[in-house]
Amino acid sequence: MVKLVQPVSFDESEIARAGLARIEPVAKPHRDRPAEGLIKVLAIDDDGDILESLADALSASLYTVKTTNSFEHFRGQLGDFDPDFIVTDLAMPTHDGMDVLHVLRDQAYTGEVIVMSGKDGHILDSVRRVATSYGLNVAGVLRKPFTPEQLLAIVGRNGGERSTEDSRVLRALSDRKIRPYFQPKIDLKTGRIVGAEALSRWHHPNRGLLNPQAYLKSKRPASKNAIHDFTILERATEFCAKLQSIGQDMKIAVNFAADVVLSDDFPEVVADAQRRHGIPPERLIIELTEDETTEKFEELAERLVKLRLLGVELAIDDFGTGHSSLSRLQHLPVSELKIDRSFVSGLDESSTNLAIVRSIVDLAHSLHCSVVAEGVETIEAIDALRQIGCDMAQGFVFSPAVNDSTFIALVRDSPFVFQS
Repeated sequence: MVKLVQPVSFDESEIARAGLARIEPVAKPHRDRPAEGLIKVLAIDDDGDILESLADALSASLYTVKTTNSFEHFRGQLGDFDPDFIVTDLAMPTHDGMDVLHVLRDQAYTGEVIVMSGKDGHILDSVRRVATSYGLNVAGVLRKPFTPEQLLAIVGRNGGERSTEDSRVLRALSDRKIRPYFQPKIDLKTGRIVGAEALSRWHHPNRGLLNPQAYLKSKRPASKNAIHDFTILERATEFCAKLQSIGQDMKIAVNFAADVVLSDDFPEVVADAQRRHGIPPERLIIELTEDETTEKFEELAERLVKLRLLGVELAIDDFGTGHSSLSRLQHLPVSELKIDRSFVSGLDESSTNLAIVRSIVDLAHSLHCSVVAEGVETIEAIDALRQIGCDMAQGFVFSPAVNDSTFIALVRDSPFVFQS
């Protein structure tokens, strides 16, 4: 029977005393809508006529508008004025629109961003993708020359649609209150940590640490899912780069909703995050829930094939629980199967579960896929999984999902190495 080398403590004060710095941002000031309910708009452009036209278009009593052609003045107004919307030109002589987006990213801006330019649509689409990968909420793109009606359509739609709940989630994402925790994936041959699944968690000020079921609606607009999923991707690739910098070359899996995978920006945002953080493509695993349904199955397969060709891996989560498991294996470029916890639970007691798990392992290996057992909670389950040749496992018997510093400590201490 397998024995774990050492039980694990997750007391973060011990981690701090060990000298491992927590990866936390500087606290950001709270943003409140003015009592009078005005929507505040800050615009930057080197063309005074454009700024005048923009201010005239938003002259109704619903808006208060400030404009500038100075990058330094813009930076000052960002904190002093606390705008709900930022409107930025792209091509400006000293500091361009990308410099503006960098500032918004670094300041963890939680409002809406509108990008305007006379450049072609391809450039504007690329800028939108980059801004999204920064965790910014892009309300729209304006091609110059634009009409007042086009501007008002974007500002009016986004200014009125955001609910209080969505605002809190967006703010928590930007402030890193919602961020990935990392559950170790254990090599069942050695007991060593070989990777992690990035799982979204919210440090809620009143309710404590929340799982995503508490703050992500099951049916949300694709744009809202994308903001969440792309932000978790950005934080996860940051952490993967940190692991790489200390000599730990591990694969990190990130979960995505099917509608996000089908979004126009998905392949480019994933590839951009991987490139910017210097992560080899094979270190990133896109994890798609097996019971996610979509009528655009062929389009989904095409998107995922593009990423696989770049070297990014694909995992099917909760395998065996949906209605099209074998069809997905047949049509999607899968590199990893994750066996649902409902089959792993009671594995040492149920001959039926054991037979199902053995069949999934054999099937996966015949298709050159690796296999991960989820929800492993007992030493007996570890023994059974090792005997049938399962590759990896994750579950509370090893560790829950933990923060960055605790994960690094686990990797350093290797507490799960097996003793026969």
